[in-house]
Amino acid sequence: LRTPQPVSVKRLDKLWAQLEEWRLARQYRHESGAVVGIRAMCVDAGDGAMASNVYKYCASRSAQGVFAVKGHSLTTAPMVPNKPTKVRPGRLYVIGVNAIMERIYRRLAMTAPGPGFLHLNEYASASPPDGVPSDYCEQLTSMVRSRDEKTRRYRYVATKGRRNEVADAETYAYAALLLAPI
Repeated sequence: LRTPQPVSVKRLDKLWAQLEEWRLARQYRHESGAVVGIRAMCVDAGDGAMASNVYKYCASRSAQGVFAVKGHSLTTAPMVPNKPTKVRPGRLYVIGVNAIMERIYRRLAMTAPGPGFLHLNEYASASPPDGVPSDYCEQLTSMVRSRDEKTRRYRYVATKGRRNEVADAETYAYAALLLAPI
């Protein structure tokens, strides 16, 4: 949920209602034929202006797999924390975006289907749901692994001038998978 700032309370309530409707109604057909819904999702609370609204939305839905998240600044942070940070109201999961990006990029490098292989729709189009948007892979690979000279550790940074919303979304989707109730 990305909103232009500032947003009126009335408009914000409408956006949350739309997200809730989408979360509950969205279904996908698995390759096995089974119909599945959204089991877990993460909502980015990294924007300080929207954080309290995100906490409020997620707090009452945490048992349904809705998590407030933000990226951790440390390159050594685990993919998901052992314990969430307590916030009012609810919980915040500070996720290790570098660790998750490393996992995603290693999966992208796999050449043969198998465990961990990242399946992208081969019929990409500019009009989903027939396929992924044409710029999906470009955005997914918009992050660059660079070495921090101070810490001598590698971190993923956005390439200037390239959109990276897909990379963020894939990172949060992977975090949702790890946080999802079993």
